[in-house]
Amino acid sequence: MNTDAPGFIQHLTSEGVEPEGYNILMIGAGGAARAALFGLSQFDIQHISVMDTVETQAASLINDLGSVYSPDKVEYLSPAKKTSEILVGMDLI
Repeated sequence: MNTDAPGFIQHLTSEGVEPEGYNILMIGAGGAARAALFGLSQFDIQHISVMDTVETQAASLINDLGSVYSPDKVEYLSPAKKTSEILVGMDLI
């Protein structure tokens, strides 16, 4: 059993974060990101932006998310890496 999604959701809620209505920026499109975003589908998420250095991987995730989110709620966000040398995330959950 994959526990990534339940673990992610449990961590959010234990920290008092109820993601209902949130805009999500997912940095990375690998297995953990996939699990987290599918786990978040139980909430009414406002919008999801997926950023990954491998555009095809992000596109695959976005395509798969179409089974649980309407297409207008999910987009690919071109990585800052293309114009920046360093990406810093200080307030990531």
